[in-house]
Amino acid sequence: MHAIKIIKGMNLQQETVQKEVIDLNELLADIEQIIREKEIIMRRPGYSLSPIITLIVPLNMELEQRVVINRSQFMRTLSNLLDNAIEATPSINSQAKKIAINLSYKKQLRDQALERITISINDNGAGIRRERLAQLGNLGATFGKRAGSGLGLFGAKRFAQQMGGELKIKSGASNGTTISISLPLLACDYSAILLDDDELIRLSWKMIASKRGERILATKNWLELKQLLVAFDPKITIYLDYNLKSDEINGGQVAEELTKIGFKNIYLTTGMPKNALPITPWVKQVLGKTPPQQLDQWPSNTI
Repeated sequence: MHAIKIIKGMNLQQETVQKEVIDLNELLADIEQIIREKEIIMRRPGYSLSPIITLIVPLNMELEQRVVINRSQFMRTLSNLLDNAIEATPSINSQAKKIAINLSYKKQLRDQALERITISINDNGAGIRRERLAQLGNLGATFGKRAGSGLGLFGAKRFAQQMGGELKIKSGASNGTTISISLPLLACDYSAILLDDDELIRLSWKMIASKRGERILATKNWLELKQLLVAFDPKITIYLDYNLKSDEINGGQVAEELTKIGFKNIYLTTGMPKNALPITPWVKQVLGKTPPQQLDQWPSNTI
């Protein structure tokens, strides 16, 4: 029987991490490079019954899609996880060592159609007991390694969080282990983002945008929005309801937080008189609650 542990989250207050936009072809090239490096190492003396490492990529995967990532951290994380898988696979002659790296797509939100790329590393080792699995990902927690420090999984967990993704561990005694890292793909087909806690307002804006052949990501609270931001270009236009009843901060404060992380095309929406709102340097303009009726009335997505 398998047990599963998921470690996820995004903390915008944590240390700044350098990221770059790469397409999935480049991501595949990085994975293949790490596999080649491991294969070279495993040809050395002492690596009898070296595991066979297989990379599995779906035929319909759109390799031109892009992901926002720290490339060097990704390669270091993948290398450490592969080392764990190599050490975990059986060394007896009766069973061949096997490691598979699988790439797949995964929907992040059912109604928003934001996609993630998931990189899974599967081994046919002894597996991890349920009671031990719950501790993995914490600093110092390790399993099945004589001199293990737990830094590899702790680093993988931290990497996933910094990239706005999640780390998932699935294992069971004698059933092997699968460790998956899911990363948000860059959302290129959205024209704008709306943050409003009124469901009717969100539906109205989405419907009008759809009639124009455009898409709006409509979110209901700041917590939901900040978990999705890593998938968006900072040049995208963002509309913020000033009175957010479901949040402890107002739209002006959200605009300030967005500015700190690089977003600049920010507009406030309100049902109050515009001059009733405090002046804030974080927004370009204060608008009403009614979405524009003409496509060319949308503010530009460029800074």
